[in-house]
Amino acid sequence: MNGRIEERPTVETIQGFFRKFATSMKRKRNFEFPPATRTTINKYIVGELRIKIPLSTKQMNKDSGISPNDLTILITQLWCRDHHKYRGNPTDRARVQLSAAMLLYCFTSTRTGEVHKSTARRYGAREIGEESEDTDLEARVIAACYKHFELTIETMDSMIMLILTYEREFEIPKHAFYEVYAEDVPIFLNFLTFFLPIAAADTAFRDYGSVSEILDAVDTYKKVGHSEDKILEVIYIREEIRNVPVFRQYLEHNIDNFKGNTRGADSFGKALVNLGHRSGYTLNITARRLANNKIDKTYSESTRMKFAGQTNRDTYGKSYAHPLSKVDRPANYLGIAIRQEHIQNRRGIGLYRNSSLFQLLPAKAEYKFLAREDIYALDQTIAKLSLLLSDATPEEKHEI
Repeated sequence: MNGRIEERPTVETIQGFFRKFATSMKRKRNFEFPPATRTTINKYIVGELRIKIPLSTKQMNKDSGISPNDLTILITQLWCRDHHKYRGNPTDRARVQLSAAMLLYCFTSTRTGEVHKSTARRYGAREIGEESEDTDLEARVIAACYKHFELTIETMDSMIMLILTYEREFEIPKHAFYEVYAEDVPIFLNFLTFFLPIAAADTAFRDYGSVSEILDAVDTYKKVGHSEDKILEVIYIREEIRNVPVFRQYLEHNIDNFKGNTRGADSFGKALVNLGHRSGYTLNITARRLANNKIDKTYSESTRMKFAGQTNRDTYGKSYAHPLSKVDRPANYLGIAIRQEHIQNRRGIGLYRNSSLFQLLPAKAEYKFLAREDIYALDQTIAKLSLLLSDATPEEKHEI
């Protein structure tokens, strides 16, 4: 049975079975359980049924979210220290896709099966006997396609910049990504850094053939100067590309080889877990977010629910909110400055990272190589020569 912990099913497992049953009744017989009935059944599961079976009350670890520091460590590992041999044609597309997917999950309320092909939807279709080519197409197209993105050149706070919006057809929130933010943001934490090369490689833009052409267009608008229009240009996606998934399988990275296969959510999950292990994390890093804990002190409850695409106000507190309180009671009681750093550190997965842990043999070999006395001496000699070159004349540089 799925959902067992220490050979015992959990309360959440049985609640999941009931949700599947209720969903099937609504889809097959157009019958919906009244809210009072749902409440009664849930109380029975956590009460009498839990004691009768008995059920385990253990829950999924909520420390598996990705804090900004964790995200920086993962992307740095991916691009600067990762010796993993990625598959695909071209192979670097795998790194770009993984980076873009991580940022999309961290910066939006998108669920795993809404970016990649949902394994759960396919599995549910097979269980109720609805598997067909149409069902497979629905599970595939429901993933992030180019039609869900809109790229524009706009005037924002007296600055002309690129703005990318992401909106699902069946979700309330629309998410925006900016070329320039109010404060300096590392380039590898900007979603546009990875989305634009992916789209350009797929020849997705109707009127532009490369990222350079788009950036040149932005520069042209900047030279022209102020305009009364806020939206200066919409960069359209080619009609035949609109339903093409952004995140595809390894063998179909090249748009010419695309056969309609989207990368699965389970495949992405495994890649993220393995990247976390290579980065030194002892626990599995997953795409299961903490509903962006930082927004709970900035925005109202209704705004948070809209951002997360939730209709039930209890969902956040029950399934996503971390048990760590954000109240610094001693500081509050003493009337001194409140500290918030512990919230980010404890709500992320940083506690489970061993920075000196080397997961790959190539990384170990590189470390041993650099630690050799002769190699260290060679590095010191090169550093000294570099200093001499900076102040030397052309003739002296030639001699050095």
